[in-house]
Amino acid sequence: MLKGLFSRFSNWRTTVLGVAAIMAALGDIANQIAQSDFDASRFGADITGIFTGLGLLFARDAAASQVAHDEDRVRISQNQAEIEDVQQVAVVAAEHAVAAKQEVAAIKQDVAAVAAVVGSAP
Repeated sequence: MLKGLFSRFSNWRTTVLGVAAIMAALGDIANQIAQSDFDASRFGADITGIFTGLGLLFARDAAASQVAHDEDRVRISQNQAEIEDVQQVAVVAAEHAVAAKQEVAAIKQDVAAVAAVVGSAP
């Protein structure tokens, strides 16, 4: 029976937080009993802490969260691949822009040379 009970606690994070919430609430209740100082608002908070801890202990969202996490990782990988593709295209475009700029500069020089020859003609 204990094995079946502990197999439910597959996510250590929620298990630790659930146990901590229950222990804190029980510790405060024990403190109130030891000091004979019962405070209804503290007792209400302690009961809330116990139920919160039980809710964390028996939460079943770990598997669903893991699936969503894995799906997000796949999407991130796909997005990174797309970003790398866009970066490669940008590098090629920048290289073409530099080459085109050099060609324009060469054409301007040719035009200036032709203009100089035409301007110096008799």
